[in-house]
Parts: sequence; structure tokens; C-alpha cells
Amino acid sequence: MAIIDTVLTHIDDRMSENDHLYGHLSIRNDELQRLKDFLGSFSVPGKATVTVTAGDGVLHATAVLPEDDGGNPITAVKFFIKKASDGNWPTEPATTQTPTDLTYDFTGLTNGTEYSTAVVVVNEVGDSGMSDSAHGTPTAPAG
Repeated sequence: MAIIDTVLTHIDDRMSENDHLYGHLSIRNDELQRLKDFLGSFSVPGKATVTVTAGDGVLHATAVLPEDDGGNPITAVKFFIKKASDGNWPTEPATTQTPTDLTYDFTGLTNGTEYSTAVVVVNEVGDSGMSDSAHGTPTAPAG
């Protein structure tokens, strides 16, 4: 995003200079405005969604990509987990995967403890907001 902001600032500066240079620039105001509009049309992706199913010491998470990719292809999916009773999400994901691998098994979890999971999707501009969380409680098989 910093690169786009730098380019847009440069374009704004050039547009102001162009008013004084009376056409000596090779790129005119309308061309600069089209470039600015084009570059400004990119953004982070929309929020993804996540669902979970519980197993014995495991949560099976599935991400669903958002319809809005921000104008750039989604390049990664980050899976997060925390105990439901914990306040903050960890700053680092449990895993980061390609957008073609939309499932992840959180293993080694404590049966009977409720967990929250969430996902963040990434494109060239940056990270989406965190999805709404999905909750699950691993349980041992009956018997």
C-alpha cells in the first residue's frame, strides 16, 4: 500500500506542476488522473468466512474466500486460533496457506476446551480484516 500511496502523491505533485508547465510534460493531467484512478482502485480484499467442525483433539477449519478480492488476486489465507476465553488474537497465524488450500486442521487441542478460529486473506495490497470467528470444542469419542 505504501508504494501506491507514494505513486499517488507523486501524481498529485506532477498534476500541480503541469498547471505551470503549460504542456511541457509528456503526460497530461487527464492521463495522470486516469492513472491515479486506476492505481487507487486497488484495495485489500473483503473479509473471508470460516467454519469449523470438532473432532478428538482437533478442529477442522474451512475458509471461504470473499467475493471482493480488492482488484488483485488473493495470494494467501492465514488461519488463526485461540482459546475462546482468551481476550486477544495471536499476532501470528497458526499457518499461512495458498488460496487453493482452504482447509486446515488445528491439532493437539484439549478436549472439552472451547476454541475460536478466524481467517485473514491477503492480496498484493495487504491483509483483509479478520473474519468473524467460528467456535468449536474438541471432544473425545464416546466409549
